[in-house]
Amino acid sequence: MNIKEIESVLSLSKEKLYKTFLLRISDSEKIWILCDKDNILYYGDNDNNQYFPIWPEKEFAEMCAINEWSNSKPVCIELEEFLTEYIPELIDNNIYLSIFPRLNYTETIIFEAKEFAKIVVSYIEEWYGDSFDLPYLEN
Repeated sequence: MNIKEIESVLSLSKEKLYKTFLLRISDSEKIWILCDKDNILYYGDNDNNQYFPIWPEKEFAEMCAINEWSNSKPVCIELEEFLTEYIPELIDNNIYLSIFPRLNYTETIIFEAKEFAKIVVSYIEEWYGDSFDLPYLEN
């Protein structure tokens, strides 16, 4: 990904950024997270909510590996693994997803994990004809 493309994506509105995120993870079937040597990285807010940041491309995750996350590295997760293994754990622990957080932007796209999974599965079924067997969506 070249710098112009990165800058173009980073300057998108929240709505367009979200659509770009859906398209990219659906096409690549990958999600990127940050991990240090021992842990997957999360962050919290003043209301004790926990957020799990995810990105559609390695380059965007790398850009956020600064300050308290400077020892972290981007790690790729297959979308199916994310939906089948990570999402149920996030649901059980009431951890929200922070979609495509960007430096120097105060607004972030936040979703409950189950709602995010519903949207991703619906999008992929509609545009790609693929489906996932996710029992947690049947409730």
